[in-house]
Amino acid sequence: MEPGDSIVFFSDGLSETRNYSGDFFGAERIREVCSSMPRATPEEQLNTITSAVNAYAAGETQQDDRTVAVLRYNPSWRTGNEGGNSN
Repeated sequence: MEPGDSIVFFSDGLSETRNYSGDFFGAERIREVCSSMPRATPEEQLNTITSAVNAYAAGETQQDDRTVAVLRYNPSWRTGNEGGNSN
């Protein structure tokens, strides 16, 4: 991973959200939604994924819990010996 990269975790309830035809939203659609916003904040990613899933379901009854989390890799530590202490 590179700084700024994100990992999206989601439950099967999110990918298995069905539309009026009974088709699943699917992991591929989640990937497509995430790929469409490479510079978005984790909050924007969560909102966009949730909105896309809700729009796809278009009022269909929810069959399972829908859980999604976004982890942004943004290291804040420094490597090396910045303090000058050799111990």
